[in-house]
Amino acid sequence: MAAVMSSQGRPLFRTGMFLLLAVAITAIVGVRYFILSDRYPIDASAAAVSKVTAKDSVPTDSAWLQALLDNQRPKRLLRMIAYDPATQQQLSIAQLKTLGRPDQPFTFVGDYDELRTYTVAEAVYKVGGNLDRGQHVSAIVFPAGDRPLYAASARGVLQVIATVEKSLDEKAADFVPADLSKRLPSPALAALADVSQSAGRWANYRQYYRDYAQAVAEIREAHCTVLNYIGSIDRDWHPLGYAQAIGREQPRTSKLYADLDGQQMPVPDFGARVFLVANAALADLSGQCLIDFDEPGKQRIPDLDFSVE
Repeated sequence: MAAVMSSQGRPLFRTGMFLLLAVAITAIVGVRYFILSDRYPIDASAAAVSKVTAKDSVPTDSAWLQALLDNQRPKRLLRMIAYDPATQQQLSIAQLKTLGRPDQPFTFVGDYDELRTYTVAEAVYKVGGNLDRGQHVSAIVFPAGDRPLYAASARGVLQVIATVEKSLDEKAADFVPADLSKRLPSPALAALADVSQSAGRWANYRQYYRDYAQAVAEIREAHCTVLNYIGSIDRDWHPLGYAQAIGREQPRTSKLYADLDGQQMPVPDFGARVFLVANAALADLSGQCLIDFDEPGKQRIPDLDFSVE
């Protein structure tokens, strides 16, 4: 059973105060789980949480690739954390306090709408993660709202690096600077100052893409200090801003192509778009839904109807 928690981090089984929304998905995966959340009003109907939909009702990978190139802003975000319930209880929904690691001002998240209705395991693999046998998954779904959000392309990663590095102690003995001014041509560096959504569209920064990708590669190779303060940039990360589905049990991925340099270029192992968002205390995330999946290979990311307020 997948337990769903309140914004205060405790199970919501007090139906006298909260609406209990049960969703049976036995017809699809043979598992029943319960959705409970204090974001829904007590008089809401069962429509507040809709049944898992057929995959043909969800946009295809090619549509999400186009959303990436258009820098389309997600409406709902999803953070997933795989953990061993025997040795890592601090990562369970019941004990999590923050969206990301407490020492990291930024963390990686996915687009909930892009990942909903996949099995939890598939969703984890699509954002570049792995699952070990017996692991559970803590999931946090919350509205993007108007919070600052960076597409995790090479461009967006450099924008976050520039922001975080300003807050670090450059006089520390072990400090290794990223120093973007020495890694980027002046026009490419200046273009990073524009954090508007339109500036992040592929068509508007494609001329600097190779400069940005090379700069991130150099920063990773130099093990610059700033990398310790954002979520991990691992082998699954692609400079276009998506996670490559390269997990041990990755879902099948479509062979995708995009017009990147005036010609159709292959986009390898497209998993899902990824974003960087400021870390936050879970108690401060309004409209959240917290879920603990104990059978991620069978359970699916539920298709929540966020239209019920």
